Amino acid sequence: MINLPPRLRTKRVRLALLAAPALLSIAGASAAVLGLFDGSSSAGTSTGVTVVDGASGTLTSSVGSLLPALAQTGGPDHCAITRTGEYPRSDPAAVGLDPQKLADALAYASANGSFTIKVFRHGCLVGEGLRDAAFERAPANNWGNTKTVVALLTGIAQDRGFVDIDAPIGTYLPNNLGDAAHRAVTLRQLLWASSGAEVNQVRGLNFFGDVSRVRDWFAQPITRAPGTYYFYDQTATSVIVYVIERALAAKGQPMDYQDFAQSFLFDNLGIPKSAYFWQRDRSGTTSGYSQLFLRPLEFGRFGELIRGNGVFQGKQVVSAAYMREFATQAPTNCGYTFLAFSNACRSGQRRVNVGVPTRVEVDGRPWVASAPANMIFTDGVGTRIWVIPELDMVITRSGEQEFDAAPSASSLDVDNVVPGRPGARGTHDFFRLLMAAVTDMPAAVRATIANSGPYAQPPEVTGVDLLQFINQPSAPIESYSGFLLPGQCDPLGCADEDNDGIARLVLDAPRVVPGTVGLEQRPDGGA
Repeated sequence: MINLPPRLRTKRVRLALLAAPALLSIAGASAAVLGLFDGSSSAGTSTGVTVVDGASGTLTSSVGSLLPALAQTGGPDHCAITRTGEYPRSDPAAVGLDPQKLADALAYASANGSFTIKVFRHGCLVGEGLRDAAFERAPANNWGNTKTVVALLTGIAQDRGFVDIDAPIGTYLPNNLGDAAHRAVTLRQLLWASSGAEVNQVRGLNFFGDVSRVRDWFAQPITRAPGTYYFYDQTATSVIVYVIERALAAKGQPMDYQDFAQSFLFDNLGIPKSAYFWQRDRSGTTSGYSQLFLRPLEFGRFGELIRGNGVFQGKQVVSAAYMREFATQAPTNCGYTFLAFSNACRSGQRRVNVGVPTRVEVDGRPWVASAPANMIFTDGVGTRIWVIPELDMVITRSGEQEFDAAPSASSLDVDNVVPGRPGARGTHDFFRLLMAAVTDMPAAVRATIANSGPYAQPPEVTGVDLLQFINQPSAPIESYSGFLLPGQCDPLGCADEDNDGIARLVLDAPRVVPGTVGLEQRPDGGA
């Protein structure tokens, strides 16, 4: 296990390690500047961060050379993650990973903005980043990872008979909410981000001023046939949350969505309430697109659930049938599934990006060409859970600086500097390093890796689609001021809703204090 031993977990050493990436980056920059004066090149040299030799595409890292000395030796070749225990650890070599090459991959991740980075194989935690000990217990915004949690909860709701994802959502809604076109949309179409409603990014990315995301979605017109057109939508996922709450009540089990999440999912994964808080809009609906503030330590539990096809510690938490659908490419985007991303795109298919700064369709190519095709992953602003079932591998990451930010900026790859992109040069280089560490990769899996060499895509500069930021200026002015006409909502909330979003946030957030210092008790199973 590549990890800090007890003697290196002192406050002084941890502070030094936290500062190390910045100091190494400064050292690398200084070396590059000196190289300009003496005529030498920094390409292919070891400057303290991972670099790419432009001629050979060779990746090197001097930070990685520090990590093998911290490795433990020996350990099981398979582990079992439990609800009440912390992650079982093992040595990389025991699970088919080259320790030095894994160290190089982790060093690259740590030097490129990762607050935390963890690698699991066969259920064993075998590698961590330089800053994990400092940040893994601090709840942070999960950004787009939140959507995938909503997708898993939707599967549980269907498995338990609370909802049918192919039924019109109007089946579960109050009679006075929404027109016929919106009410005819299904949960499946919302899970595919293919509802047909127009998308307004100003409204969708409004993290603090939203009164009711549900009513905001109903205010956007349906301009395309539902289920036929993908557009990554920050508003529609909250409709899924709202529908499930109403369906629970209709089935005689009235329950707040967050209580449903805790009882039916988090308790079954061993995640205590002290590990997170979850923001709501002002009307009281839990945010479905982002704003789940969960500590990064828990990401591996979700990865284990997905790796296990819905099973965690022997219990089928989400049905295998739903998990097959969860991992299946959407018909509207080969790179998308149920509020998650697929790496399985191939030529002749249609892959669509996340829409910011403009929506772009391309001939099918994998998001991460240096990773196996069957990889499925979450996508947030620097937060990721990558699952590679055929390698029995899970990788988790937190940290708002994307892998791709600095490499894309340096190569004028303008589009991929934007946060929340599923993968570009930096992600490609990380997986090149990580896949090189796998010593027992089956030939059939290796054959699905489209490009084990240097990143080969040209810079993407598509400009800005202003329409998605200003569309429907005549829509209810709630979008920009906090009001939704006619008379349904005002800046404080909406008619017939709890309107307790702000109050609940104030009450819920302090509960994470015990979890940040490890004083919680993990739950041992749920509903």
